[in-house]
Amino acid sequence: MTQADAPPPEETDAARARPELLTAVGETLGRSLDPTETVQSIADLLVPAFSDWCVVDLLQPDRGLETVASAHRDRGLVPEIARLRESYPPMARREQVHAIYRAIDGGTTVVEVIADDDLERRAVDAEHLALLRRLGIGSHIVVALEGRGHVIGALSIIRAPERPAFEPDEVALAEEIARRTAVATDNALLHRAAQQSLELRDRFIALASHELRNPLGVVRGHWELLGRRIGRVSDALTDEDRQRIDASMTRLGQGIDQLQRLVEELLDVRRIASRSLELRRSEIDLAAAVRQAADEIPDASAAARLRLDLPAEPVLGWWDRGRIEQLVANLLANALKYSPGDAPVEVTLEADGSLARLRVSDAGIGIGADELEAIFDPFTRGTVAESEHYPGLGLGLALSREIVTTHGGRMWAESEGEGRGSTFTVELERGSAPAADEG
Repeated sequence: MTQADAPPPEETDAARARPELLTAVGETLGRSLDPTETVQSIADLLVPAFSDWCVVDLLQPDRGLETVASAHRDRGLVPEIARLRESYPPMARREQVHAIYRAIDGGTTVVEVIADDDLERRAVDAEHLALLRRLGIGSHIVVALEGRGHVIGALSIIRAPERPAFEPDEVALAEEIARRTAVATDNALLHRAAQQSLELRDRFIALASHELRNPLGVVRGHWELLGRRIGRVSDALTDEDRQRIDASMTRLGQGIDQLQRLVEELLDVRRIASRSLELRRSEIDLAAAVRQAADEIPDASAAARLRLDLPAEPVLGWWDRGRIEQLVANLLANALKYSPGDAPVEVTLEADGSLARLRVSDAGIGIGADELEAIFDPFTRGTVAESEHYPGLGLGLALSREIVTTHGGRMWAESEGEGRGSTFTVELERGSAPAADEG
């Protein structure tokens, strides 16, 4: 081979770099869950190491194409790629179907070498032809991007007319790059859709919670008014009617309280998502809070199942009274709900130096080892709780842990498995009142 016949230095360098290209692609694809960043990083890798320019298009529901990434050896021509797609979309071809749609519709790879007279035949007008010539189209590969069994777009890899045509081994390399890109892009699209669903859910929860507050306040107000009016005429009622009305009013009040707690929990979920759960600390007695929560359980038969083992001395700490009362009430209600009707629930509290440790143990449905952490996620419940159709939205434990962690403490669950009961442990730093400002 004479010096004149030798390939340009960049061709030799690119050939040496190809074995390393797949490694670089794998490393790049793992860096982001944003679909646009994912494909743009691949386009930037391929130019100029493998091609002169590159475009990634995603297929839209109307069969249009969204160009999500592009790169060119001459960075000044990148805007021209966007102009090409916008002014002369691939669907607007007047003769042969565009290579991108042939790849997409066939779920395959299209390999072509385009000469200048081919451009003249394919161009829509003189401006289109000039744009194609500026970008430079010679040998090119268009590979369909397939994710989860369906085509999601195409990867176009193009060399300038003066560059050698793609060899079969290079086509195989392009197909492997496209396969990996498609999987990563599809995963990124799924992640984005999941994030959008979560954002929509959070917006709905916030709106619904606020909208429910007003009618719930009206219901509570009329319930209280009705109770007072019934009290004024109760002497005129028979004992049987009075008992029935009292029972109905009690059940109605319990239902209103339950709805109120649900609305507040939904609002708290929004606060958790935005990390805006606020604390108003004061010195409180955790033992007294546990006793109060037990006394306030509306079902007397359920309350009778509690076995309290509390120290005689106060267990004082610098905590938010309302949140601690909510935490204890959630733990007791959770244990009673998931336990058999005759099974006791053990509640123990101890002061251990600077820590207060609360344990609530039941003999209920238990928790699988793989679910001991998941049950603390909002709207997540154990498999048995779901299969047995226990009531609830899966918010109580999530809120309870958030209350504990916001206080700087720890909360965890232990269980020997399904049907073998559960123990929930809370550790809280007792803390102290903040020092008064000196002045």
